[in-house]
Amino acid sequence: MAVKLNSRTPKPPQLPPAAELALSPAFVPYDGDLYTGIRVTKASLAGREVDHLVIEGSILETVALTETKFRRLELSDVAFRNCDIANATWNAFESRRVAFNACRLMGAKVIEGTFADVSFTDCQFQFAQLRFSKLQGALFETCNLRDCDFSGADLTGATFDRCDLTGAMFVGAKLDRVDLRSSAIEGIAVGPDDIKGAIVTALQAIVIASVFGLSVLDEHADIEEAPKAKR
Repeated sequence: MAVKLNSRTPKPPQLPPAAELALSPAFVPYDGDLYTGIRVTKASLAGREVDHLVIEGSILETVALTETKFRRLELSDVAFRNCDIANATWNAFESRRVAFNACRLMGAKVIEGTFADVSFTDCQFQFAQLRFSKLQGALFETCNLRDCDFSGADLTGATFDRCDLTGAMFVGAKLDRVDLRSSAIEGIAVGPDDIKGAIVTALQAIVIASVFGLSVLDEHADIEEAPKAKR
């Protein structure tokens, strides 16, 4: 039986018709640049450092953004498709209606970022850091989030749909109304106050109980079956 997810989903990017997007093969942004209504394909910005960049109403497709350093990045109505953002560091990050599809974000750092109406589909997030970011209502769909660090992040109302959250860090995060039911959560790091309000299945509740050292047994089970607490 399929899991019924949160009814609210992020608003998609409001993009111009494809015919109105200006193809920008030579995409080399400089400090203070503003890009509106462009389509960038098969470009490489690997390792590029920019102080301030603004992108609006645009599509970036198969763009290499590995190890980029944006000291201030503002995105509005942008779609990232099959982009490589691994090990990027994006500071003072603000986004509205942004969709990431089939992107690689392994080891990326977006600390204290603001994500409004953001969705991630089929993305790779291993060891990424989204600490202290605002991700209210975000949608993560079929993403690999192993060992991702959400410490201190506000994830209120977010949905993790069929994601792998094995070993993810949620210490100090806000998880009220966060839907985890269809995702793998073994080995997550979370405090008893952090998990309050999260939506989980009965089996996941047992996994979470084990994080806090509890043993969940049937009332007729032999107490010797309970694992010994680690000191």
